[in-house]
Amino acid sequence: MTAEEKEKLYTAIGYSGSSHNLALPRKYVAVIVNFQLLRTSVTVREEPNVPEILKVQMIDLKTKISQRPGAQAIRVETTLQHWYVTGLQQQGATPSLIASMGDSSSSLLSVLFELNPEESTGDQLLRVESQPVEIIYDAVIVLITFALNHLSQ
Repeated sequence: MTAEEKEKLYTAIGYSGSSHNLALPRKYVAVIVNFQLLRTSVTVREEPNVPEILKVQMIDLKTKISQRPGAQAIRVETTLQHWYVTGLQQQGATPSLIASMGDSSSSLLSVLFELNPEESTGDQLLRVESQPVEIIYDAVIVLITFALNHLSQ
């Protein structure tokens, strides 16, 4: 086939040799992927049978990825509802080192990244929104962490 014949055929069947399909509307969303992690935690211990030194908990982490091939666009949205870090139990109490302070009506952290955004003239969009976080200094945890780090070297 000649180049002209190929072009006529491609036009007739709606095929484009470029990386994106120009026949699709810019607002058409071809792919949506949702991911939700309801609750997860990471625990740091010196040995398997001793109390935890540090525990990090994330509650309700959501991610949504969508693609608009007509605009060569991709959008990634992530929200984290709550985040807690607790330390080594001392005198029967477990200290809270980091805790989310926001109310349940809004997310603790919200991140949006978009290539070729629909509602903006820019090539990329990054939006980060956060609610207050309370951070408490605990000298015992800092000393234990420093000692463990120093001993491992």
